[in-house]
Amino acid sequence: MKEKLYDDVKHFLSKTKIPFFNYLFVFEIIFIIYLPNKKFNLLYWNDIDIGNILYNFGYYLYDHSINIILIILAFVGLLTWIYSKVWLPFLEHSTEYIDGTTRGFSLATVIRNTVQLLWEFIHKGWIIYIAIILASGQKDRLCYILTNSNVNSGDNDFSLYWMYMVINSIYLILTISYSLGSFTVPTTYIGTYIDINES
Repeated sequence: MKEKLYDDVKHFLSKTKIPFFNYLFVFEIIFIIYLPNKKFNLLYWNDIDIGNILYNFGYYLYDHSINIILIILAFVGLLTWIYSKVWLPFLEHSTEYIDGTTRGFSLATVIRNTVQLLWEFIHKGWIIYIAIILASGQKDRLCYILTNSNVNSGDNDFSLYWMYMVINSIYLILTISYSLGSFTVPTTYIGTYIDINES
């Protein structure tokens, strides 16, 4: 029964072309609006408040997220500058092996993976952090941050949290819009003349 439910959910997610984390973000928004402000902690296990530990870690991480993002962007900029120089050929090398694979190192791959890691921090990391907040019973704290815009306090959580909420909301809308028009059809070339030289 569980396996069938899992297969049905997996088939539905693959059919709609909407990533799982976007569904999770939708449920989180619903929970933020409608979940009662009652103290509960689903991440309390064996007399250890795992939820509070994860919440404090996430809060520290995203409270300093602008510095983290700027450091990563500066790192990407430095790598891009190095990549544009021709006097560092040893940073780009590859070797073909008899098992049919090619292995090596590419600075372009480092740049691409670093940018991807930055996006994972902004998108998936934020959604996981919101899930930890809700599961550890910190919804009242989250709502306070999202509704408190007192700039005199020197607390920049309000603008940061809304920035992440807006970015992920825009990405969610774009993903849903794309999924409404996306399609996959079988492509067959049987009986069709293909000019290999032209290809």
